[in-house]
Amino acid sequence: MFSERIAIAAAPRPAYSAYRRILLAGLALWLGLLAASSQARPVEIRGGEHRLGLAGHIALLEDSSAELDLAQVLEADQAGKFELVSSGSPVLGYTDSAFWGRLQLANYTEHTVGLVFDIAYPPLDEVDFYYPVDGGYGRHQAGDGRPFSVRILHTRTHAFPILLPPGEQATYYFRVKGESSLTLPLSLRSQVRFAEETATNYIALGIYYAVMLVTLFYFGFFW
Repeated sequence: MFSERIAIAAAPRPAYSAYRRILLAGLALWLGLLAASSQARPVEIRGGEHRLGLAGHIALLEDSSAELDLAQVLEADQAGKFELVSSGSPVLGYTDSAFWGRLQLANYTEHTVGLVFDIAYPPLDEVDFYYPVDGGYGRHQAGDGRPFSVRILHTRTHAFPILLPPGEQATYYFRVKGESSLTLPLSLRSQVRFAEETATNYIALGIYYAVMLVTLFYFGFFW
């Protein structure tokens, strides 16, 4: 009788076991969601967008040696060393490091999409943009420390064209380095919107400099 009571007492409680299973399942789900939220999501192109938000879509890798090449960066990406940044315009401060960024795009439309990826911070000394081509990567260069003629788009900012065929997804990388504070105002716009806004900015700058010249001439002549 006594041994029978012991056996009954040692039997697992159905309610406790069910609660434990639910708790473990909830923990596994939470960890999965946490891991997913730490990964930069592709920018989805559905058609009709003129400006696409980049918050939650950019991942960065710090290169403290400033000597990594693309092959090493691709290995680092495979090893999960890129880190998601929540802002579409990260501020990295004063640093001797170079930074690599990763951007993924997914074109869900039925036509090739023309975009411009722009880093609107002219003082950056070195800017490289890597785009997929023929199973590998090509490179566009920009940067305040390089001849202006090397730029694919001759603008004040560091702008790079993108053509993404219908139904395709692609991964792009960029590298930045500078002597001043590293600030990355990133934007992704349609080529039409980029051209319109660039023209408007140049007109505004032209008016500003014209007013400055007139003011200097006025004070120089009358004083």
